[in-house]
Amino acid sequence: MKPRHIDTEVARLEALRQYQILDTEPEEAYDNLAQLAAFICGTPISLVNFIDENRQWFKAKIGLDVSEMPRSVGLSYLCQEQRHVVVIPDTLADEKLASNPVVTGYPYIRFYAGVPLITPKGDMVGTLCAIDQVPRQLSQKQVEAFVGLSRLVIDQLELRRHVSEVSKVTEKLVAHEQATRVQSSQLFAEITLKIRDSLQIDEILQTTVTEVQKLLQADRVLIFRLEPDGSGTVVQEAVLPGWPVILGENLFDPCFKEEYIERYRQGRVSALEDIESAHIQPCHREFLQRFAVRANLVVPILVRDDIWGLLLAHQCSAPRQWNQFEMDLLQQLANQIGIALSQAKLLEKETQQSQELTRSNAELEQFAYVASHDLQEPLRMVTSYLQLLERRYKNKLDANADQFIAYAVDGASRMQTLINDLLNYSRVSTRGQPFVPVDCSVVLEQVLANLQVAIADRKAVVTYDTLPQVMADATQLTQVFQNLIANAIKFCEHQQPLIHIGVRKGDADILDGKNLNFTRSEDEWLFSVRDNGIGLESQYTERIFIIFQRLHGRDKYPGTGIGLAICKKIIERHSGRIWVESKPGQGSTFYFTIPDRVGKQW
Repeated sequence: MKPRHIDTEVARLEALRQYQILDTEPEEAYDNLAQLAAFICGTPISLVNFIDENRQWFKAKIGLDVSEMPRSVGLSYLCQEQRHVVVIPDTLADEKLASNPVVTGYPYIRFYAGVPLITPKGDMVGTLCAIDQVPRQLSQKQVEAFVGLSRLVIDQLELRRHVSEVSKVTEKLVAHEQATRVQSSQLFAEITLKIRDSLQIDEILQTTVTEVQKLLQADRVLIFRLEPDGSGTVVQEAVLPGWPVILGENLFDPCFKEEYIERYRQGRVSALEDIESAHIQPCHREFLQRFAVRANLVVPILVRDDIWGLLLAHQCSAPRQWNQFEMDLLQQLANQIGIALSQAKLLEKETQQSQELTRSNAELEQFAYVASHDLQEPLRMVTSYLQLLERRYKNKLDANADQFIAYAVDGASRMQTLINDLLNYSRVSTRGQPFVPVDCSVVLEQVLANLQVAIADRKAVVTYDTLPQVMADATQLTQVFQNLIANAIKFCEHQQPLIHIGVRKGDADILDGKNLNFTRSEDEWLFSVRDNGIGLESQYTERIFIIFQRLHGRDKYPGTGIGLAICKKIIERHSGRIWVESKPGQGSTFYFTIPDRVGKQW
């Protein structure tokens, strides 16, 4: 029998703990029950008493100063033994009870009435007690009311347990919803990252349906590419085993007419909880039943206010009530897909345009090379015969003939120069050399050697900073410096040319900060060629870099108008920029940038 008693006690204590009532703050409901017990029994003292391993703890008490007593004292053990209402009119009339500490001492019990608090599963967790310090009798109606009151205490305990269980379930639901929301952030981040990284539409769409299916625990998630007539194709699908696979199928819902397409175009979201009872057309119900759909959620995928397709979630196993969070999730994902599709379309268009431009430029470069190359031979013949005429018949014909011959020789010479410059322009891209580390100081020394006659003739002074090493085409970089320095000498007019070649790292404060052509960067070198020449008006600062554009007549400043265009093409081949700052009569400063690629992998 003893092991059974132990098992019963363990179960009783476990039942008591489930209510989580011990050592809680006073509650009005229990206080009211205690007052009602005192009123029914006509006693000054009443208790709602719970019994754990070692003590009797009073959740509610009327007329008593203490909040608990040892389990070994008191009279509640009688209720536990009898498991029924116990009424003792006078404790002193029973020798065994007369010696109980609560009879001989505080609270000096003479009358005691107790009802065991028994749970619906049969476990006694405490007592409802009424106590007096004088003998007393209870009528049958009082006893019945007293017992009924004990059931209200149990009802209050059960209510407490149910509230606690609901609270736990609610916490789990909230935690699940929060986890779901976190997963959907993660999903947005993944899709957005894929959009930025690759713009591979198939990959983006596949990720979307796969992750949404997991997140919503739907039986099927698909993306439907819509055609103007209402038909379309399932372009991506994630479906659980056991349900029909419809990926790649061309579908047409006979009920899906223009008015439905227009509603989706305006942003309509459709949520059907159960197609069997939904207010939909029979033809639409039959269409969905073909694919075992029981509930579905549909949001439009819009690209620039026009409908591209639909993002759908299907529940096939049972009806499903879609909540607002799920609808918002699909809507936001559909928006992201629309952005991706729009960007991919723009990228495709830009790629086509870039390819067309590359092809066109290649054709132009090839034409320029062939044209200039093929013109070389006949032009050399014309020049040779004109020079022969000049040598043989000079001063033998009249003055007009000598002048005509001189004009022809000069024109042929200028044509030769123009063709050579055009050939050089076309070769910037077609004959460029691979980029290698180039010491700009060595390049400048070569340029100054090439220009030594012009420098000496004009008594030009050329100064320069310590120049860096860059990754470049040495021959083309030489062309840039030589063109800019030669122009600085040529356009200095009547004063001694003063030229300075400067260089700074791109983040240095070399400009006044007002030039809109320059964006500072730590990863590039900024070169400058400053002169004290004639300068130019601001409206011409871009025109001078266009091929064949000249601001002065050939009789004043010789040249073909190709030099700066070649410089621009070379600098752009090096992924840099070139521009000029100038004012009339105050000289010019030409700037160009070259990325700092030395020591980096390219």
